Amino acid sequence: MLIGQPNRVGLVIDSPEGTETIFFTFPATGDKEFETGKKKLLNNRIIMKGRRTINRANEERSAFFDQWCSQVEGLEIMEKGKRVDLMSTDGWKGMVGVEMKVSVVAQHFEEKETLTEEDREDLTSASAEA
Repeated sequence: MLIGQPNRVGLVIDSPEGTETIFFTFPATGDKEFETGKKKLLNNRIIMKGRRTINRANEERSAFFDQWCSQVEGLEIMEKGKRVDLMSTDGWKGMVGVEMKVSVVAQHFEEKETLTEEDREDLTSASAEA
């Protein structure tokens, strides 16, 4: 990944028309505000209140998407009987389903950030062998 280049995240979706990839654009790796946002996401997923554990992972993922996603490519909606690119619609972030928001954030930003050192070494050695 190139520092300074926006994160373009692909999500593969099976649809009646076949397999499609939808791309979501987030700020560049290294952007200080974005890195702070990722830390907030990771720290606020689980909250302890006394002896209770509150899982807020999906709410935090959805809020992270709404705050940081700047563009979506390959997602269309039906408007007045016609297929329209989602980005041409006002309030497009509200039209992206929560499940899609959660999947994109969890797969791309959480999984990479929560790997153990051993997992990171395994990934590095596997990519070096390929």
